[in-house]
Formats: sequence, structure tokens, C-alpha cells
Amino acid sequence: MARKFYQYILKRGSGAGLVFLVAIFFWIYLFLYRNPSVTQLPQVEQNGEKLPAYLVLNQPDEAVNYWFIRALALGSRTGIPLELQSIVPQKIHPRSTTIVDDMLVPIGFPGIILLYGSLLSVLMRAVPWYWFNVLAVSITPLLGALAPLLLYVLTRRFFDRSVALVSAVLLWIQPAWWYYSSRPFQHHILLLFLLLCTLNACAYVCTRSFARGPRAVWWLVTGLLWGLTLYIRPVEVVWVSTLMCAFLYAYRARWDKKDLVPLAAGLCVAGAIFLATNSLYYGTPFGTGYVQPNAAGQAGTVLASSAGLGGRGILSVITLPFGFHPANIWYNFKAYAYHLSGLWFWFFFASIGYLIYEWRAKIINRRIVWCACALGALGAYLFAYYGSWMFFDNIIHTPSIGSSYMRYFLPIALLSVVVIAYALVRVGRNGFVFRAGVALAVVLLSLSSYTIVFAPLEGLASIKHTVEGYYFVRETLREQLPVNAVVVTRYADKYLFPHFQTLVSWSAEDDWQAIEKLRARGVSVFWYEVPMKETEKNQVAQFLSANHLRMSPVLFVWDGLELREIVKQ
Repeated sequence: MARKFYQYILKRGSGAGLVFLVAIFFWIYLFLYRNPSVTQLPQVEQNGEKLPAYLVLNQPDEAVNYWFIRALALGSRTGIPLELQSIVPQKIHPRSTTIVDDMLVPIGFPGIILLYGSLLSVLMRAVPWYWFNVLAVSITPLLGALAPLLLYVLTRRFFDRSVALVSAVLLWIQPAWWYYSSRPFQHHILLLFLLLCTLNACAYVCTRSFARGPRAVWWLVTGLLWGLTLYIRPVEVVWVSTLMCAFLYAYRARWDKKDLVPLAAGLCVAGAIFLATNSLYYGTPFGTGYVQPNAAGQAGTVLASSAGLGGRGILSVITLPFGFHPANIWYNFKAYAYHLSGLWFWFFFASIGYLIYEWRAKIINRRIVWCACALGALGAYLFAYYGSWMFFDNIIHTPSIGSSYMRYFLPIALLSVVVIAYALVRVGRNGFVFRAGVALAVVLLSLSSYTIVFAPLEGLASIKHTVEGYYFVRETLREQLPVNAVVVTRYADKYLFPHFQTLVSWSAEDDWQAIEKLRARGVSVFWYEVPMKETEKNQVAQFLSANHLRMSPVLFVWDGLELREIVKQ
């Protein structure tokens, strides 16, 4: 039966079988937002208008993306106004945000915000308001489920149908792909989806005969898709553009210099969208949230990015912004490519061994050699770029599937599945026993992916349980604290904002001066932090005494975080 099912999918190619798999994996990737469904969350009221509840996200970056996508889709706003900005400028805001011209804006790349927000704004005109969260959390899982279909179409141009099919299946179950397809407000799945669209569009226009007019349109679309890929995450310009140029070089006999004009025009259109987006969010075409706003509250610019990156210039930001540190690279390679990849690392290692065997036997497909070389170059660059940076996302300083490194290295995972698929298919052609071994390999890789994606530390089930706790705390605090309260917290801003304003730093003198100003104006200020070490207690005691403040006894405790009120002495 399994053999017949495999043959059915293989014969149908991009037909019913693959569409069925898209639907299945779309449902799998929605794990975090079904049972219970996001539609079961209580609604909120704003200016007398009913609105869907604010979702709670596990990471500050994705929480920020959600807040601003929501503001654009439901309120047609790019920034979020802050009531306390006039009292304590540039202080009261969540992590991963900054304040420009008295409006809260995202620090990171706003491309996903504008694309998702604009799409949802259109969709919300056709559906009731309570569908917003359902649609918002569905976009990335849908793109994650569709992207292997694009990989199938692209791979089919260079290899046979079996390699293309197995590549698609492996991408669906690849642990990093599975995990981040289930995290709807991170932008790396969108980035790679657009890259696959770009490569497919380029291959299509290069392999079809068109009249000059339609051909120019296709080149324009290809340039636009290429530009939108960079628009989502501009710092990936080096490897994305190198890959695209290599692709164009491979098809050099299929296009001429006239085709570069509409291609460049498409890039220019995307560039104009990028500059317009920066103007909307930061007030200037070259604005960025990564550079500290100036004294007048205006955004810093990309051209002055050295001010926000330790004195490094714009060229260094694009190439190696964190320097080159072999020890850090080696640590991150072992942590994320070896330990966290489970069986996938060993299957990839075995696949490279098989390619070497075919190369020595002079039976290898030259195209897989180019694919492996591209993978090697991409891996070396990304590990040098991001691996030189040493940080941990979680407070226990342990590598996990939820670490940002896993999404930074996601392009490597995308290319690696083609190499593994090629090796598995070639081995499987040696007889029934080998085909059974290949089927077993796919099963083992699926089980390995499941254990990685649902690992105890930051796995999907763990995140779901944690977020349920965040909802409980948020609703509890909403019942107990004044509506306009400010909460001093380094960790809880991601689920307390926008119901409460947050101050996410308390280590500097000006932080406590801001707290004193808020209390002087009658604003309630609460402390929501983990128990302090002795040195921290002494530091906080000095700040409190210097600013004529004190802390109340503990009012509420959850998961090690203690809630106290900061009051005047």
C-alpha cells in the first residue's frame, strides 16, 4: 500500500498528492494556535469598538511584529502612540522597539509588518473582525507548507522527479523549517519563500519562449521578487544576491543584455518600496531602528549605522558586523549544526560521503556538485557572519531549537535537503532492500525532527504551555493593576504590552529618575522581576533611597517573578 501511495504521488507530481501534503503540513504547522483556538480568546474594546484579543507571543521580536501588523491592519497606523512620552521621553517602551517622533516603532526590519499588515488589511474588509487573529497566525504556516512545493518545481528542473519529491518531503519535516513555520511572526520563512519564488520565476523566463513584451514583464516580476526578498531582510544581501547572480550565470545562454533592463527596473521598484517603508516608520528613507534616535527624537540613519554598531561602517554591517571569531564559530557549529540537528547531521554527512563515492566513480550528476558547492559556500558564510556572534536567547544560556541561530541558519537547511534527497534516491535505485532502507531513513528523520521540534527546552509544546501561563498572568494583572500602570520588567513586556506600559531596564540612574518622575505625576509603577541577588538588592536600595522611593511587600508571584509596587517614602 505504501508503495502504491508513493507511486501515486510520484506520477501526479505537483498535482493532488502534493496539494494533499500541503494541506496536511499546514495543519501541522498551526499547532500553537489550535486546541484551544485563538477565536476562543476574550475580545477587547478600544474606543467603544470591539476588537480581537491581543495574542501573546513567546519572543519579543515576534510580539513586536504582531503588534505592528495589527496596528496597520486594524487601525491603518504604522506607529503606536505612547501616553507617557511627554513625561519620560525615550524610556517607556518594550524590547525590540524604539521611539521616533513620539511614536513607538519597531527596531527590526519592518518589511514583514508592511506586507502582512497590508494583506490582512485587505482581507479584513471581507471577513468579520474576529477572524483577524486566525488569518494573522495562518500566513506563515501556509507559506511554510507551500514553499516545499516551490522547491519541488525548482529541483525538478535540474534532477528527476524522485529527487524533487523527496526534497519537498524532507523540507516539510526538516526540524528548523517545521519549527519556524509554526512561529507565525518570524520573517525567515517569508524570506525563503520569496527567494524560491524568485529562482522559479527566473528559471521560468529563461526556459520559455516569449514575445518581447511578456518576456519583459516576467523579468520585471523576477527583479521585483528578488528585491522583495532583500526588502524582508536587507542584511542577507550578500548571499542572496550571490546566489541569484550564480543562477543567472547558469542560464547565461538563455538571456541577453536587454533582459537586464526590466530586471533592474523590478529591483528599483522594490528599492522604492524599501525607502518608502523606512519613511513611514522612521521619518526618513534611510532611517533605521538599530541606531539610537537623536536628541530631538528623530530616527538614526543607515548612513550613520556605525554609531549603533561599535564604530563599524556600513560595509562591515553587510559583510561581518560581529567580526571574525573562529572559537565562536566552532562553538555554534557544534551546538546548532551537530548537537541540535540530531540524525539530520549524520544523514547529511553520509550524503556527502556518497557524493564523494559517485565523484570518484565518475557517475555523479554535475548539478548536485554545484548544489553541494553552493551549500558549502553558503554555510561557510553564514557561520562566519552569525557564528562569530556569541549570545543566548534564554536565561539559562543553553542552545535550543528556539534560539535565533536556528533561523539564521535556515537557508543552509533548505539547500541541505536537496543533497540528502539526491543521495537517498540514488541509493534507493539499487533494489528493493535499498528502497526499504530509504523509506526507513525518512521515518527516522521524521522521528528525529519530532523530538527536536517538541524538545523540552523551547519546543512547541513547551512554548504552548508557557504562553498559556502568560495569558493567565496578563489577565490576572489586568484585574489587579490600574489601567495606566507602568511595569518595570526585563522579561514580561512581551505579554504585558500594550495593556501596560513597560520599562525594561533599571540598571542606570536615569531609569530611576524616570520612575521618580512617573510617581511624582501620580502614575502607578510596579516592579515585576525575579528575586534579586545581594549585589542587585544593594544597587536597587541605593536607587530607591536616592529618589525617595520604596517597594511594597510582594503582591503576586508567578514562575519566579515577584510583583511589588514602587511607592513614595
